[in-house]
Formats: sequence, structure tokens, C-alpha cells
Amino acid sequence: MAEHSQASTGLGSAGMRQSRFVETDLNWTTTPTGWSVLPICSFFMPWSVGSGSFVHYKNVTTREALETLQKYPITQGQFRPSFYMTALDEEDLKSFSFPKLYRCLVAGEPANKHMIRRWKEETGVELWNYYGQTETNCLTLPREPGDDSRYDSVGKPLPGIDMLIADDNDQEVPPGTLGRVVIRVKPYRPVGMFTCYVDEPEKTLACYSGDFYVTGDLGRMDADGYFWVVGRADDMIFNDALNINPCEVENCLKGHPAVLDCAVVSSPHLMGQTIKAFIVLSSGFINRNHNELIKELQDHVTYNTAAWMCPKKVEFIEDLPKTVTGKVSRRELKNSEWSTQ
Repeated sequence: MAEHSQASTGLGSAGMRQSRFVETDLNWTTTPTGWSVLPICSFFMPWSVGSGSFVHYKNVTTREALETLQKYPITQGQFRPSFYMTALDEEDLKSFSFPKLYRCLVAGEPANKHMIRRWKEETGVELWNYYGQTETNCLTLPREPGDDSRYDSVGKPLPGIDMLIADDNDQEVPPGTLGRVVIRVKPYRPVGMFTCYVDEPEKTLACYSGDFYVTGDLGRMDADGYFWVVGRADDMIFNDALNINPCEVENCLKGHPAVLDCAVVSSPHLMGQTIKAFIVLSSGFINRNHNELIKELQDHVTYNTAAWMCPKKVEFIEDLPKTVTGKVSRRELKNSEWSTQ
């Protein structure tokens, strides 16, 4: 089978692999048809055990999705982060009842702890992160239900997956240390891993370092073996001699009620780079004075993280650019910032 990678940082590539999965839930996955999550979660997993998949006849709005979850006996829903963000902005979300739905998953990129906590409080349904790539398939099992100390963890590696956090020399780092997320592929390659990018030997070779497949993601692991994925290595911002992870700034901003969605990228500055936040406002804050709101959001980041992580530039926009798979395209925002330099 050839599946095309998501192309978050450039043109996608076709990866070859063989796969086998097991899944018993009635799953509704709303990801685009060109994304490997859809056939895996809507066809291969359920079909392997003879269970069903829910398929909607068209793309749905957030409200239509909520009404669908209420009407039909769907037990598991898998949606992009934008669905959960807009659903939590619905004033009457608590009026919906989901009698059969017991678990929701986030597809595309991890949800932050504020979103996960609010979704559980508003709906009573668990919201879980997990981790995988087109090249690797699913790599982790979500955290245990009720484990509130690890809200935003992507869970533990599946059996047969030797995933670890390594430094630039392929040495494992201590628990809690930020590093590269890598998968051991020697002497044994995990089942389901891609074998190569079709007709791209150089790109295939660049994915490996020593005994490891390099995901290109940054993350950390705690002492109990739970993982957190915090962003792409090439999204890091170098500000005033400090390396800043944009996901940390974004997660902090999303903890403020004014922020429906946001993306943080590097922006030109006299000293090289600075932090810029693109923010989509929640409906109740659209008419607020923007200058006052910018100051409030900057203070929020400074208070909850550190002064050097505060975005010096803030721009309010109606919507964030997305990739074809529905991820926020930081690359497009970054290019727009640097294109005139």
C-alpha cells in the first residue's frame, strides 16, 4: 500500500508499508479522504473485526456534527482540533446529550490540556490524544481514563514500538527533557512502518539516524513512560538567544477564554527573530478593544510562562490557514511574515 504523508513542512511523499489493526468501536472519523487516518479508522480497523463505521453523506458543520453524535449510536468520534474548539464555543453545548459516545480522539495534532479538560466538563466524554504518522501508523495507546495528571499526554508506546526521546547524537535523554522523538528500527523494524518514500531514496535516507527513524517531532517522556509531543523541530523560534517552542505559547494562549484558536511563528526583528501570534477570537470577544485585549493576552502569557515567551506581535484573523489534511499551516504564516525580507 502507498500512502501520502501529510506535507506539513513541504510536498508530501508516498510511503510504502503493510498494516494490520484491530478495533471494535463504532467509529466516526471526519478527516479528509486523502488522509490515511480515514481509511485506517473507518475501514481497516472496523472491518478487521466485523464492526461498523459511521459515514456522513457530506462535510458537516460543528453544529451538525454535535446533532449527529446526539442522534446516532456512535461510540467513538475522531475529529480535528478545530471541531472541538468551535464546539466549545457553542453557548448551548451542555444541552446536547451523547448517550452512546464514550470516547473522542484528536486527529492531526495533540489537543492541549485546557481543551481536553473543558470537553470533559462540558460533555462528560473523555477526549484523548494519541500519536502517529503516515509513515509509522499509530504509535501510542492513550492515557488511562480519569488520569487527570496527564491530560495532554499522547500515551504510552504500543507493544512492539521502541519509542524514545533522544538528543542530536541519538542518545536517550533523562525523563522530562525535551528532545527528538525517534523510533528504533534496528535490529527489528516495527510492524506497520513504511518501507520507503516512493522514488525518493534521498528523502528516505534522511529519515534515519543510526538505529532510529527520526519523526521530526520534539517531545518529552516522564518517568512512567508517558509521552508528550510538543511540535515540529523546524517550527522552533530563536528569540534573543533562546529556543522557543511555539506550541508552548499556543497552549498558554488557548487557556485564555478570548482565544478560539491560534498559531505562533517567528517574525522578522531588528535582532533577528521575534514571536508573533495569529489569533482567532472566541465569539464573545470579537467586539472587545483590540489594543486592550492584546495587552491582556501578553500579560496572560508572561504570567503563566515567562516574559521571554510573550508574543511581541499579535494579529487577530478570522481563520487560520490549513493544510489539505486540516492542520494549521504554520509554514504558510511563517512564509507570509518573511516573504518581504
